[in-house]
Amino acid sequence: MNKDWRYDIALWQVHDTQNDCDLIIRSNSGHVFYCHICPSQFVQSPALTTQYFKCLQHLRSGEVEIGDFYEDDAFEWLLGCFEPLITNLASSTDLDVAAEPTLADYFFLKQSFVCSLIALDGKLIPRELETKNHGWSSPIVRFDADFLRDLNTWTECYTPSQVQICYAGPDENLILNILV
Repeated sequence: MNKDWRYDIALWQVHDTQNDCDLIIRSNSGHVFYCHICPSQFVQSPALTTQYFKCLQHLRSGEVEIGDFYEDDAFEWLLGCFEPLITNLASSTDLDVAAEPTLADYFFLKQSFVCSLIALDGKLIPRELETKNHGWSSPIVRFDADFLRDLNTWTECYTPSQVQICYAGPDENLILNILV
């Protein structure tokens, strides 16, 4: 595995009335992992179930800190649930790390996996599902033809491969550079 290979939770979806959670984990090599967690799949794993609900509470609340448990702790635990599977799936492909990723790398996925998590007797078991239908909508926004025809009259347009994704540091906000 390339030492520059990184991945992180890009998006998550939780519900007010249901206890499941969906995560999108993206890597800088073009891998995307659509991960589903449902605590009804946690069998004889009370400590893991309790930890999951602490994380779920954070995702629902949007708070940085609840008691002595921080948002970063929740993300780290959720990401760690899938880490062995992600590392195994990513290392079995020959996709290279994008040194300077562009929006094209983000919009046009190189490879995706649909995963779920079960827990049995206190042990987390992430697994890849056979389906490629992840249930998330496309990140591409569609516009009508009239809007697009008129777009060049009031702004400059760029293709996704002309927009570089940059970070000032690993924990910094996204910065977009136009490559012209």
